[in-house]
This record gives sequence, C-alpha cells and structure tokens, in this order.
Amino acid sequence: MGQQISDQTQLVLNKLPEKVANMSHWFEKINKRRGIAEASRVMNLYQFIQLYKDITSQAA
Repeated sequence: MGQQISDQTQLVLNKLPEKVANMSHWFEKINKRRGIAEASRVMNLYQFIQLYKDITSQAA
C-alpha cells in the first residue's frame, strides 16, 4: 500500500504545472504538549512530500 501511494504521489507531481511544483510554503513543527512551534522551515511541494513520506514510514 505504501508504494502505491508513493506512485500516485509521483504521478500527481508530474502533472502539476512547474509554477505549482516550485511554490514555497512555510511549515512549522508544533509541540502539542507545550503548544509552541519548535522549528520552522520553508519548503517547496516536492520537499514537503519527501518529508511527509519519511515521517509516515518512521511511524509505521
């Protein structure tokens, strides 16, 4: 199942216009217990998807 999601994600990325794929977004890591942002980072869509995949594979 994880590989299927990865393949679908790559297919979607390939169909995105170049401008959308390269847009940058600001992301913050939130500590739920303390209610504060522990880290922040600017990432493009591809970087975010890679980070998401890393996090979900570690949680599995």
